[in-house]
Amino acid sequence: LTAEVSAGSRPPMSCFADGVQLGSGCTLGKGNITLHDEETVEAVFTCEDGRCLRMRARSEALNRLVPQLEREDLARVSAEFMAMPAEELFVITDE
Repeated sequence: LTAEVSAGSRPPMSCFADGVQLGSGCTLGKGNITLHDEETVEAVFTCEDGRCLRMRARSEALNRLVPQLEREDLARVSAEFMAMPAEELFVITDE
């Protein structure tokens, strides 16, 4: 499995790459993750057989939650993120 991650290079957007590493097992140390400093927040996972899965953060979710990270309790906002259904956070497609 490999992962290509696009996100900003500073928190809170760069934290997305941490989540990809934790959830997928792809790490910088193993060399199976590539990071791109871009405005888009997404990850493309590629299996050895060539199948791909793309997860792109929904702008609606980011626009609602990210501003709270700058002025409110990080733990509370993080818990709100984790409680949201994946469909509300991401557009997920097979490629």
